[in-house]
Amino acid sequence: MTGHHCPAVIQQLRTRIAAIERMGPDEAGAGRPVLALGQPAIDAALPWSGLPLGCLHEIVGQGAGGFAAASGFACALLDRLGNSNGDDMTAAGVTVLWCLQTHEVREHGVPYAPGFAALGLDPAHTIVTRGRSDVDILWAMEEGLRTPEVAAVVGETGGVDFTYSRRLQLAAEASGVTAFILRRGEDMPASAAVTRWRVMPIPGTDIGHTRWQLELRRCRGGAPNEWFVEWNDETSDFTVAPEFRHGTPEPQRAYA
Repeated sequence: MTGHHCPAVIQQLRTRIAAIERMGPDEAGAGRPVLALGQPAIDAALPWSGLPLGCLHEIVGQGAGGFAAASGFACALLDRLGNSNGDDMTAAGVTVLWCLQTHEVREHGVPYAPGFAALGLDPAHTIVTRGRSDVDILWAMEEGLRTPEVAAVVGETGGVDFTYSRRLQLAAEASGVTAFILRRGEDMPASAAVTRWRVMPIPGTDIGHTRWQLELRRCRGGAPNEWFVEWNDETSDFTVAPEFRHGTPEPQRAYA
């Protein structure tokens, strides 16, 4: 390729990427099974009236405790996915493939099974695999997405470029397996993920009730939005936290 043709090729690539970024619900997630989050205010903000399955979704944890909150939100979604499928999801004994980096294990330890269980993710139906780099994690995710016995794949990464996120999206579409990327940070590079969420913890969580500041940062065919939500691990339900229901904090009150 000569230098004379490079500007034209670059412009063609930019045009193609922009077209993908503009894809609406008829082109991304259309005809897919949908996971309802169970809170009308959130489901109504999504063009599919819920989270389309067999697609790639990105969850970003921000601030102190943000990554733990992002992981918790992913577990909550997987819990609802399991409940929506009854016993079918766990019939094969292999439910979720969770891919994490080796250095994260050294720094933070292995995933805490009771913590998974408290958020509805059954450790008995979760396979945890480790990789030394983002490349290893993304490879494991892509392989997992080709395995129909797996209901969902979760990958903890430092970041993923547009090209590889597109590969994951195509693999998810082909197999019907849902993929979640979990990462830290504030930078938001271009991604082929159908939705992108940012999650931050809210202090003062009561036992059995976990609260998050949940932002829908990007959604094909939809608009950004924000909620303060509460997760009830006994009922596996989201609710909009009462003190933030109208967008501004009201006085705190105790829960029964």
